[in-house]
Amino acid sequence: MTETTPAPMQGVISAHPRGFGFVEQDGGEDYFVSPPQMRSLLPGDRVCFSLTATPQRQQLGAVVHEVLERPESFWLGQLEPADGGGHRLRPDEPCHVPIRVDTGGRPVDPADVVQVRVAPGEGIGRPGVDATLVANLGPRDDRDFDQRYAIAKWRLPVDFGEAALAQARSGEEPSAERARELGFADLTHLPFVTIDNESTRDFDDALCLVDEGPQWTLHVAIAHVSHYVRAGSPLDAEARERATSVYLPGRSVPMLPPELSNGLCSLNPGVLRYALVCSLKYSRRGALTGYSFCQALMRSAARLSYGEVARGEVPAAVGPMLQDLWTWFGTQQPARERRGLFEYRDDEPRLVVRPDGSHAIEWVPVERSNELVEEAMLAANRAAAAHLTLLGAGLLFRHQEGLDAQRWQQTLAWLRGHGIEAPAVPTLAELRALLAGVEGRPVAPQVEFRVRRAMTPATYDERQSRHFSLGFHAYTHFTSPIRRYADLLVHRMLLGEAVEADAALSEHLSDRARAARQASRHPWERLKRRLVWRSGEREHDAQVVSRSARGLRASLDRWDVGAALDAQALESQGWAWDGTRELWCRQDAELDLGSRLRLRLLALNDEGPACELTAQPLP
Repeated sequence: MTETTPAPMQGVISAHPRGFGFVEQDGGEDYFVSPPQMRSLLPGDRVCFSLTATPQRQQLGAVVHEVLERPESFWLGQLEPADGGGHRLRPDEPCHVPIRVDTGGRPVDPADVVQVRVAPGEGIGRPGVDATLVANLGPRDDRDFDQRYAIAKWRLPVDFGEAALAQARSGEEPSAERARELGFADLTHLPFVTIDNESTRDFDDALCLVDEGPQWTLHVAIAHVSHYVRAGSPLDAEARERATSVYLPGRSVPMLPPELSNGLCSLNPGVLRYALVCSLKYSRRGALTGYSFCQALMRSAARLSYGEVARGEVPAAVGPMLQDLWTWFGTQQPARERRGLFEYRDDEPRLVVRPDGSHAIEWVPVERSNELVEEAMLAANRAAAAHLTLLGAGLLFRHQEGLDAQRWQQTLAWLRGHGIEAPAVPTLAELRALLAGVEGRPVAPQVEFRVRRAMTPATYDERQSRHFSLGFHAYTHFTSPIRRYADLLVHRMLLGEAVEADAALSEHLSDRARAARQASRHPWERLKRRLVWRSGEREHDAQVVSRSARGLRASLDRWDVGAALDAQALESQGWAWDGTRELWCRQDAELDLGSRLRLRLLALNDEGPACELTAQPLP
């Protein structure tokens, strides 16, 4: 017998590979949806449901009464023959509703991966849905398949419309005469330099420090994208929709056409460029005493890489200025160290294409020069945020609330279980003290992992300006308008243009930034898994990042890529699942979130949509 609650609720359906699903109540909990119901429900469906108490499962389940909305959806997978003729999609992601595909007569090889579209409202109340073929991505073993897959899965727009391209190609070359007409300051006498990775092709920012005796002035010149991309134009509409550039292994999907991103808007060396310049005044002790913004004409004196600056391999003409810049950076170190809790300093992977076209990864160390440039960008971003707070409402900040309440409560309980006290609602300084207090203890990696895991992600917000993990009361994005639409909007705000920044725009920018991160990570992780397996190196140090009764996942040091250890592999080494404490243990050892272990890679499963390293712990 089951009892059904009478009060209907609404939520969105998701599917599990094992046939069942869940409905996430608006702003609430997830509830189990049985396999028979899932055969007529498409992931993403908004449904009306009620709850039923199911004694067999000892939990509440959902009874779906009606599909209220079926939004447009896109699916990736391979085609197989359908009953009665035609094609049916074998989707890469869980979906328990048959998807019949109309190929429009286009030939598709069974090994090819395709993208199909299900129209809004399609198939509600009927068995199965009809879909149309959107794109054929080719076979999975193509060299650039993962990049194409990421572009399709996260629906990244690749091609620009003709109107936007025409606008980009019609941009004027900067000139001193035109700059005077516009009232721009002439800063061409200053020895600005760009400092970036060796592979960078679009230069958003340039630096110049001027020693003025009792004080320094740090000039941070940012590409004047808003001069070329006018609000409401076709180019602006496309940039707004994309919201960000996306960087994939060996390929980028830019927010702006190359005529601007690599040309007129890029602060290339030796050519005149328009810039929006943030000038920051500092005392000789490094205290910020004031800032200002101006539109300017400038010229980069040199294009430098982080490695060149770190090694001092710079042109003589900019050597003294860079030495002053290092001196200024030294005065910022105490404050930088105080907020250093959540800064990562791991080597960065860089894709190398060999002469035969195959891929490899080289590891580029993060230099002190990276930190120098980062400090200057943070200072300019903070100044922009401080100025925005003076302008009123409807602005755009980069906001991070702090700790997720539920995850922090779980972390707090775990800490106290290990005899470690922490505040119920900690400040950033108290979190630093917590990590400092466990430094050197065996439990330290787990504490740090759990604290980081409890952090909420940063998002764009038109009202809230605080950034918890940076320790800033007000922060925004100002320094990368070539690749981020948010920065372009902030430029317009600083110049006094009317910008309609509201919750919908903030959500769109946050969603596209999240999609860009996911799209970038997808091919990188698959590439790294293949390369770590091909390297022949089988034993690795790792850290546990998730665990359940079915096994655990660990992230390999340096490679920053996951490997799966299933229950059988763990049990073969004497580990047992402790359901009460929710961890794997044996004798006096345990494997919990953040635990360190040494593991041996067993195999790479690279069949179908999977690309998974499997491993077992070393004795």
